[in-house]
Amino acid sequence: MAEYRDIEELLIWAFGPQQVERYVRTLRGGSVGPASAPQSSEDAMRQILLLGTRVDSSSAGALWAGARCHDDAVTIYEAVMALPAEAWVEVIKHARSGERPYWYPDGPGRWVTPRDKWGQPKRLWRDPVRQRGDLGEAPPELLGIDPAMVEEARATYRLWHTALCELVGLVNRDLVSWRARWPAASPEPWLDPVGAHIEAG
Repeated sequence: MAEYRDIEELLIWAFGPQQVERYVRTLRGGSVGPASAPQSSEDAMRQILLLGTRVDSSSAGALWAGARCHDDAVTIYEAVMALPAEAWVEVIKHARSGERPYWYPDGPGRWVTPRDKWGQPKRLWRDPVRQRGDLGEAPPELLGIDPAMVEEARATYRLWHTALCELVGLVNRDLVSWRARWPAASPEPWLDPVGAHIEAG
């Protein structure tokens, strides 16, 4: 009976210890990414004329070339490549590193009114030395991380998590030794105080 594993764990296994990208590169003669178009009959005929035989590009051919990879890792790779490009790029990047997308646990910074040594809002002067020519209050200053950066990072995290959820259904149709389960990672850890503490740690 197949054992259940977190989809995140299976991705790290496939792109880490199993080196599925290296295996696919061997199969395809150096290319990785979404599968290319099937070989045309003209290309196949050219190959036979040049080499006297058709080259085996199956897993048996890859094994002959010295590359080895579990079938389930290849299934996972193919499912990842079926995702939209912006999603599979994030999935693979974090599967390789074994880390989740960074989402700024401290949250966005805030805009504050700068104050003088007396606690009053700072003012801008045409002549700052003599404090003449009042131009009004100084503009607000950002304390902390730019909110736009935080939102972009969290959007990437959401994309990554959604892709992992999508992969569960895709891989479970064809996995042999494993069954994927939904990611334990919180979909929005910044809204979950417990999850935020665990994942930020």
